[in-house]
Amino acid sequence: MKRRDFIGALAAAGTIALLPVRGLAEVLKTRPRKVDISVGNYKKVRFGNEYGWAFTLKNGDGRETEIKAEANGRQRIELRDAKLKGQGTLLYTMDFMMPALDDPDGRLEAKFIFFQIKPDRIRNVGVIPYVSIRIPKNYRSDGFVVDFDFTDRNDYRRTNKKVRPGHWHRLEVTVKWVKDASGYAVVKMDGQTLAQHKGYTGPDAGPQAMPQFGVYRSHMNRTNPSKVEDILFYIKNYKVERLG
Repeated sequence: MKRRDFIGALAAAGTIALLPVRGLAEVLKTRPRKVDISVGNYKKVRFGNEYGWAFTLKNGDGRETEIKAEANGRQRIELRDAKLKGQGTLLYTMDFMMPALDDPDGRLEAKFIFFQIKPDRIRNVGVIPYVSIRIPKNYRSDGFVVDFDFTDRNDYRRTNKKVRPGHWHRLEVTVKWVKDASGYAVVKMDGQTLAQHKGYTGPDAGPQAMPQFGVYRSHMNRTNPSKVEDILFYIKNYKVERLG
């Protein structure tokens, strides 16, 4: 993220006076681990000179077990960075790629979540960003679409930001974790601001705010199993920096 772009995003949100100095950013150690209830598969892979992960979630991977265990019948393969705490101003970045799906008869599910930050053991406390891929019927010609939620505000946004199959895209999420009105959050994709929030953001102390990424299929119990596609998803260059 260019510093001038970051300044512009914060100025639009009314937070320019709180701008951290990017030049003083500290790259934090990260240690993603598989979420215990994941039912899909992942593996570390190499993309040229860069390393990342390939996530695979197939129709039928533990679905019946999960429906019995959870009211929402969710199905996922996720990594959780449980070492990080929501303290200070953090910038979460990653590159992601959605390959073309094998969907010869148009039986695609509507969407899936691939990135979220939420407190450990405590839901709906502060800002909880969810970034998801929506798969429109014309995705073959127009590509996929990124959607965004701030769940504490019931703020679901259809951004209409296109995702091109087979191309890498950059996600940037900046959050000042604090329990007062000085907090803010800015979400960008490929340099374009998708969403902003000003005010209480959460934990800062106590519960951790843990990044999770991968494939998280939502509302499986509302979907006919015959209409659930296999998903392959790639992420690389995951990094977290402390800006202030």
